[in-house]
Amino acid sequence: MPDELKCKLGRRIKKLREMKGLSQRELAAKVAKLKKTRTSNATISEVENGKRNLTIESLSYIARSLEVKVEYLFKFDDLEQETPNILKEIHSEFNQIPEFIIEIFTFLYNLGLRFEDKNDYLYLWFFIKTLMQKNE
Repeated sequence: MPDELKCKLGRRIKKLREMKGLSQRELAAKVAKLKKTRTSNATISEVENGKRNLTIESLSYIARSLEVKVEYLFKFDDLEQETPNILKEIHSEFNQIPEFIIEIFTFLYNLGLRFEDKNDYLYLWFFIKTLMQKNE
């Protein structure tokens, strides 16, 4: 697998893992459970950093662990999306909002869900945070 492809694939897997709220260790545990063999968080780190060649079988386990189809791992177009200025401002002003939430907001923004007021994004964040706490 060419280095550029490994790096893009690694960034995509990392982004999806973070959007799911999983640590590298948690993703490794999910993959290991499906594979029925040991998978370390160091392996996941190598994948995310483009330092490991993956078999189709390994890609399948990672995709299933992230609850996506294998082909979705190769959807790189949203990796290059620029975070809108309003979201950059929110992230710098309210650093308690996790990066994966800003990425979700960016995704929604690029789909057309846009708020003009920072407070609307904060209300949405508090709503998401409340839901996450209820599910813990």
